[in-house]
Amino acid sequence: MIFTIVFIHELGHAVTARFFKWTIYKIELLPFGGVAEVEDTSNKPFHEELIVILAGPVQHLWMMVLSYYCIALPFWSTYDHQLFIWHNMMILLFNVLPILPLDGGRLLQLLFMYRFPYAQAITVMRNVSLFFLLVLCFIASVIYLSLHLWMILIFLLIIHYLEWKQRYYTFMKFILGKQSSSIFTKQANVHVSNLITVKEAVKLCKRGSSLTFNYFDPTVGKHVQLHEEIIRVAYLDRKRIHHRICDLTPAQF
Repeated sequence: MIFTIVFIHELGHAVTARFFKWTIYKIELLPFGGVAEVEDTSNKPFHEELIVILAGPVQHLWMMVLSYYCIALPFWSTYDHQLFIWHNMMILLFNVLPILPLDGGRLLQLLFMYRFPYAQAITVMRNVSLFFLLVLCFIASVIYLSLHLWMILIFLLIIHYLEWKQRYYTFMKFILGKQSSSIFTKQANVHVSNLITVKEAVKLCKRGSSLTFNYFDPTVGKHVQLHEEIIRVAYLDRKRIHHRICDLTPAQF
């Protein structure tokens, strides 16, 4: 019963992702849950990822309604219905916790990415997720002792460690994705110091936005505009990563 619920939940993610023509690598069903592995979403439109995330939890609603109407059938008893509802509710409520890679964590991370630069959003969400995960570990140790819960928590702790270890690679994928993607929802301006380095400036890049950096250059006595593409190219050139943005000019590229 649990595997069926988890499979339909993950299938909701996968079918919706397929609708948006995302690449789906695999769906894993584990003893304590499931994972739908899709292509990198760091430069996907916000509305697409929002719908894909919600497509999983929504499946529980129609499954519970269907279970109610199946009570009248000979193969589905009241006990089956109550057990099915219990499993659905537990999986749904656990899944909406603000912990990565659960759907609740992904939703909160998407909100952070909408409001803040990508690098800041990832860092803040990692800390928030780890806080709630440690709270769950405390509950599992003191209040509610459960081997099944500890299996899930250990799995989530390993995921957090691997995500932290690959944080530089994750950010590079975001930057490279912006290089090859023309999907921007808006143009935006950001005012910075002329002394800010390329490494610091690139961390201001936002998902779904194409930034124009504005700074005052005292050497020429006027304000200068620099498109983020120049910053990204300089960042990918490891020799220029510590250069100040005032040292970059469009003519250099």
